[in-house]
Amino acid sequence: MGAVAVGALLIALLLAIAAAMVWQEIRTRSSGDPVTYVVDEAARFVHDRLREPTRRRLDLADVRRILEWDLYHARVIETGESVLGSGDSIEYILERSRESGLDYDPLEVGEVIAAESDYLFAIGAIGDRVEEDST
Repeated sequence: MGAVAVGALLIALLLAIAAAMVWQEIRTRSSGDPVTYVVDEAARFVHDRLREPTRRRLDLADVRRILEWDLYHARVIETGESVLGSGDSIEYILERSRESGLDYDPLEVGEVIAAESDYLFAIGAIGDRVEEDST
């Protein structure tokens, strides 16, 4: 009888811990705290995740500049759809880089933009990636 009571107590404890974790997750998601995109934080996050050759070519200032141009493009274009990190945005960044005499590589800009989406996910600004429907 003692073993059954201990087992029941352990199961109750496990259920209480699981309930507390679920409650905390729900509370965190529904807190309504605004998500803040911090350019310096985003630049460090992105730069740290670039492939080594890209990281050697693009310093932190380059990454910050690319992110700022991406954000500027997103604010200027008002189409009702997401333009952050779009092909048009990348073209805009490449155009701005040429005008500035920097001439960034398109693949490196794409890598920065891809890492920026990871930052947006990490801060809760966007949800999980949606897999394309194969039907």
